[in-house]
Amino acid sequence: MLTVAVPASLLPTDRNQWSKLALLTGVTAAEAIESVCPDLQVQLKWPNDLYLSGRKTGGILIESFAPSGHNQVFLIGVGINFAVDWSIAPRELLNKATCLSSHSGNPVSATQLLFQLIEILAGRLDRWILEPRSWHPDWFNRCMLTGRTVTIDLPNGTDGSSAQGGIMGNRLTGRCEGVATDGQLLLRTADGNLVPITVGQVVSFE
Repeated sequence: MLTVAVPASLLPTDRNQWSKLALLTGVTAAEAIESVCPDLQVQLKWPNDLYLSGRKTGGILIESFAPSGHNQVFLIGVGINFAVDWSIAPRELLNKATCLSSHSGNPVSATQLLFQLIEILAGRLDRWILEPRSWHPDWFNRCMLTGRTVTIDLPNGTDGSSAQGGIMGNRLTGRCEGVATDGQLLLRTADGNLVPITVGQVVSFE
């Protein structure tokens, strides 16, 4: 686990882009893992999870704060399951989670992974300023939900009137068609509507 503090001055001047920081970090973490474990292929589950062979192996959490008298700072939290002793892991996690050492056919260096993650993140942030959508093609290609039937819990008070047939209480079900350039998950509901999801929790996918 690590947390990287990034001042807003290192992000795009367009504040509307800042909400994509977790998505950009997801691509960064996937690339870092594959750089030290070239035999692995990392997929991304919207909005902030890392997966190997259908099992979760990491996640991203972004928080921000504004120190007194200073500009806003973003805290990028990254957690990656590196080497887990599954003999002592909770049984309910055995079919849901995995770690790098369980999949890589070669020894994995945590130090090398750390350095690669920081280096790739720095490069990604620099490129993001010049190309606000630079993260999107790589995220889109790694999206593990594309083509699957996905059910999402929506926040309380969400108006689902535009997604008739897909809303069940505060839940929306549809076929995922990837992620838009603004970071929204795209779901095609049973009535044919394409519904962009800004905030929600994926509760199932098949």
